[in-house]
Amino acid sequence: MPTRLITRQSLIAYVGLIAIAAASARDEGPSLHWGVLVSRSDGSQVEWHDHGAELRNGELVISREDLNKMDFRRNGLAEVIVQDHGWYYVNRNGKSLSVITFDNGADYFAEGLTRSKIGGKISYFDRNFNQFIPPKYDWGWPFENGKALVCNGCRETPRDSDGHSRMIGGQWGYIDKQGKEIVSVTLTEDKALRRLKKE
Repeated sequence: MPTRLITRQSLIAYVGLIAIAAASARDEGPSLHWGVLVSRSDGSQVEWHDHGAELRNGELVISREDLNKMDFRRNGLAEVIVQDHGWYYVNRNGKSLSVITFDNGADYFAEGLTRSKIGGKISYFDRNFNQFIPPKYDWGWPFENGKALVCNGCRETPRDSDGHSRMIGGQWGYIDKQGKEIVSVTLTEDKALRRLKKE
């Protein structure tokens, strides 16, 4: 049997092809089990899919074909859930924003802002996915009358049978829409709530 010689150039080319294929596989990632919230006459429900969406560097990427079928009637955004990754808002251009799960769905926009977790901290974003308030607090409630109740050092309780949990402990206070503390984040939750009622 003749001996097959591999030249140095052939070996370099072969290794290069393997590296390109590996990088491509990393960038594309496996297809996800995902669903889009659709409105029907009998209420909203999730339509599930097993193809057409990927996570690339933490960003949800949906195929153009699937984007064209989505319902963007809610403020120009679609609500998408990805199994084991949570809820996202997606715009018509395919840009996405990961948001917290609230009331068993994508977090609502309250006074024009929704919440996302970045590095374990709550951040507030507008409908164009611009960061409005940077991540600084462990938890933050939706804005109401220009104020949001926030905390540091608080922790989430285990979920109940309906899938709901609470935040307990830590230090609480209020911020305004510029992210300025209007009630210092140094109080218990009860004291922060009472303090605001007095003002």
